[in-house]
Amino acid sequence: MTLLNSNKKNIGHGIFESAIFVILLCVIALRLSFTENPHIESFGMQGTFFDNFLSITISCSLIILFIIWLAVRRFHQKYQPGIFEWGIIIFAATAIISTIAASNRRDAINDSLTILSSMLTAIMLAGLLISAERKKILLIVIIGAAVANVYQCTEQFSSSNKLMIEQYEQEPATQLEALGIEPGSFQQMLYEHRLYSKDVRGFFTTGNSAAAIINLAIFGVFAVFDFKTNSKKQLLLPIALLLVLFAGLVMTHSKGGFAALAAAAILLLILKKFGRTLQRWRITVIAAVAILIITGVFAIIGYGLKYNTLPGGNSMLVRWQYWQGAAKIIADNPLTGIGGGNFGTFYTHYKIPAALETVKDPHCFILSLASQFGLIGAIGFCVALFYPIIKTATSNTLAVTTEQTKINFTDAVKISGVCTVLTLLFIRPMFVRTEIGGEFAVILYVLAIIYAAPAFFFAVTIWMSARNQSQITNHKINSAALICGILAVLLHNLIDFALFEPGIMTAIWACAAILYSGEQKRSDRKLSKTGKYSIAVIATLLIACIIRYCLFPAAEVSIKMENANTLASRGYFKDAQSLLLKASDDDALNPAPAAAAGKMLVYQFNLDPVDKGEFLVKAEKLFTTAINRDKADFKNYESLAGVYETLAQITSEKRFFWFEKAFATFKQAVERYPASGELRMGLAQAAEQIGETDCAIENYRKAVETEDAYTEQFKIMYPDKDIFSRLGKIKYQQAKEKLAELTENKK
Repeated sequence: MTLLNSNKKNIGHGIFESAIFVILLCVIALRLSFTENPHIESFGMQGTFFDNFLSITISCSLIILFIIWLAVRRFHQKYQPGIFEWGIIIFAATAIISTIAASNRRDAINDSLTILSSMLTAIMLAGLLISAERKKILLIVIIGAAVANVYQCTEQFSSSNKLMIEQYEQEPATQLEALGIEPGSFQQMLYEHRLYSKDVRGFFTTGNSAAAIINLAIFGVFAVFDFKTNSKKQLLLPIALLLVLFAGLVMTHSKGGFAALAAAAILLLILKKFGRTLQRWRITVIAAVAILIITGVFAIIGYGLKYNTLPGGNSMLVRWQYWQGAAKIIADNPLTGIGGGNFGTFYTHYKIPAALETVKDPHCFILSLASQFGLIGAIGFCVALFYPIIKTATSNTLAVTTEQTKINFTDAVKISGVCTVLTLLFIRPMFVRTEIGGEFAVILYVLAIIYAAPAFFFAVTIWMSARNQSQITNHKINSAALICGILAVLLHNLIDFALFEPGIMTAIWACAAILYSGEQKRSDRKLSKTGKYSIAVIATLLIACIIRYCLFPAAEVSIKMENANTLASRGYFKDAQSLLLKASDDDALNPAPAAAAGKMLVYQFNLDPVDKGEFLVKAEKLFTTAINRDKADFKNYESLAGVYETLAQITSEKRFFWFEKAFATFKQAVERYPASGELRMGLAQAAEQIGETDCAIENYRKAVETEDAYTEQFKIMYPDKDIFSRLGKIKYQQAKEKLAELTENKK
């Protein structure tokens, strides 16, 4: 009877883990098939808040699934952390610390959840990949998702990018308002530059991100399929996949993607040719590579410091500026970092006047991790990610991964394929923001091109791979190719941010799990009933905390802000305002609802200023609330200073009082964005009003110097373009005239 019960438990546990494996495959396919953003970008953009909620929901669901999986595994005495897991534990601990220290804790929580969900997924997969067949199915799903991205690239290249340009040219003001961009501003110039460059990006935010997943899939093809077969017929599918994927890479126009592909391909050829020799001398090789990397880093830093740029044109010039800012952030916050998702807020504190734009990521994954999660967090992340690579590369089985259990490949791939395709057909449409409209042709286009076609190309890849069963199952996974695929993405992300796209992050960690699978340690220690109850209680509490403090706030704020956005677009400002205030109360960590409510009140005042001074008083309180929730962001200080300036202009009896407050607030804004000519101008004008002449002169001078520095860099980067003033020609001229006038008067 005991043996029978034990067998039932083992069967039940096997079904449970198989179900989790299929769920994870569905999530990976989903995350690689839509543009996911865990952060709120602009109040005016329809659907932004719903997108934010969906992204957080995926991340929270993965973490909850991990907690359940880990609890069940501990019940079966089958889990003990190794170096891979300890790296993730270190990162998780630093993520908590950096969140506590963060200025915007809601963004820090959301960013940490997104990264940790991918890392914890890797731990699950490492325990679930009990056979070579499962590993191959996982890689085939990633390849299929990459093929679907190639389809999307083709669609963007041939039609949708042109359609976006036509729509913008018909109604530019509408699009700019939705994006929160002021017409005639420098931001408009940057937006148009990106729009007319016709970036082919697949389901991601940039072409570089699409190139990253395509590169991973290219090496995935070499890892899964047997290219040594004598059957030319069996080579048709892998060659066709490589041609399709390479065509997609070409369409992205990603220089970094091509460079990473070439470097990784050369490495794969070296490993294939000299693999055994390199393994015999692996310690020497590792030492030589380490020395080479360190020398390269110092050479890059030396070149940058000497020439104030990096070789590679405009893109590397601006990256050097991003890196300089990131280095200063790390120097000021080496242990705690500034918190995930907070880089864009802090970058303005260090941005040089000549730099053309602000960014949300330094375009280097190591600097991004170190600046936001501290040096220890970056080390934990890299230890976890590189350990499986180094462990596999230095083992005696570099060419293959170890196999543990045999399962039926045909049945497994059919079940996995059906579930992932159904996910793309019926769940993915909820994650893709599209206006269907009422016209039959538009509805047909959306259903066929946007919803069905990606699922179709994904399904064809899975189906064709299943038909090539003998070519796949008789071939052991080529770990060298998989390592090269991971390194191609990481190498590319030394100058990009694609790794932090949730889909790519999840895929990379999934590949790391393939390398690490079979290495997880198992504990022989049996748990008592008390131990099992303790684990169940801890797991329940953790899940409850995630739902209450991560998922619920995202849901409540997203729904209310989305509805408020819709109401505001129809002119129902009072109802929209009420929803925003409720959203602000629902999440005490999130500055976005209060800031949006304040801006709405200012907008209402500007529409009809007569007898509406109380709108500005209310806006003052809301911007102050937003500031208290994110003290590092200059934007809310700028908005608050604008409110004080307007109050000074409409209340003559308290004019000096309000200008004093405007002066103090502009000063705080400038401290957070010293390279802003606009803020320098505002501070100078407020200083003039309260008699602070020296401060006014200093800031008029800084405003002019900032604009001049920007103009010089603009000429270098865009010699054939007319100079686009960032401060504005009228304000620039006013600053020069005021500077001359005040300087003369002081004499």
